[in-house]
Amino acid sequence: MAMFSLDLTDKRFYRERKSFLCIDGSKMIPFEQVNDDYCDCADGSDEPGTSACPRGRFYCTNLGFRPHYIPSSRVNDGICDCCDASDEYNSHARCQNTCWNLGQKERAYVEGQMKTLDEGLRLKQQLIEEGVLLWREKQAQLRELQRAAEDLQIKLEEHRKRKHEADRLKEQTLKALKAGDRGFRHQNSTVSHLFQLLDSNKDGSISLDEVKAKVVLVHDETRVLSEDEALTLLGGGHQMDLSKFQNTLWDVLIRGDGYKIKDAHSAPGGLMSEDTHLKAADRGKLLNLTTVFAHTRTHIFFDPYCRMSFFIFIKDPLTVQRHSFFLLLQIWSCLLLQLIATMQPQLVLWLRYSN
Repeated sequence: MAMFSLDLTDKRFYRERKSFLCIDGSKMIPFEQVNDDYCDCADGSDEPGTSACPRGRFYCTNLGFRPHYIPSSRVNDGICDCCDASDEYNSHARCQNTCWNLGQKERAYVEGQMKTLDEGLRLKQQLIEEGVLLWREKQAQLRELQRAAEDLQIKLEEHRKRKHEADRLKEQTLKALKAGDRGFRHQNSTVSHLFQLLDSNKDGSISLDEVKAKVVLVHDETRVLSEDEALTLLGGGHQMDLSKFQNTLWDVLIRGDGYKIKDAHSAPGGLMSEDTHLKAADRGKLLNLTTVFAHTRTHIFFDPYCRMSFFIFIKDPLTVQRHSFFLLLQIWSCLLLQLIATMQPQLVLWLRYSN
């Protein structure tokens, strides 16, 4: 029997006994026919150490290197196929056992691969740790941005509510100013009508004779005013235009406590008919904010400080919200100062016809 080497997994089939069963189970032969350089089994399993079977395989142990199989036809062919020269056990070939050198090279290569793998794993772990830290940092930033976004959303809603309220106040104020314009024009028409009633010759001014002819005492309508009394009513001059009339004689006549226009009840569209209309419509009512704005607006616009405050109030309601207390205090101060000078006739009318 020729010498042969076997894989550890195949040694159990080649235990020496009386008979040998081909590994494929196709045939039973005497154990003496194993490796006798004659192929008995179809799978070539009875000739693991010879080249008798065309389908046979020879196992190279290659101690110190990687073991492997070669076709059995290469056994004892004069060419060294196994690094341990085990395939040429019965030939004249002089083979060197190079398994140890090949193993060293293989181990060096594997060690290099292992070092590279270890370094890659280390870098991978480092990147994982850095990624985790970066992820946590980004998560913290995201939470911070979400909180900031929620705060900004709340502030946005507050600003929207304030803007809506400011727009509403602006609209109300503009409506009030429009209504005040009508009241202001009504007052101007009343002043103009009374002036025209006194201006008999329609020359655009009231003279001393026209005052004596048209103005009488409230408690003594039959007595004609003296020249000194007429001069006093005209402010010391002999005639008076419309602007001066509005600031002096108009106030005296509208109060009605000392002087009045003669036959004012019978004059069509006269002062008393106007007063009767006012008495019927406005009796028992105080002047509202609209009227205050209307009668003081002209005077406010002549004061740059008040004019700037009033325009801010009308044109930029958001500024009013930011500085509401000081700006409104400033506006109301201007209004109250002008109220004393401009609202006196209207207050007298209200007091007169509410009693």
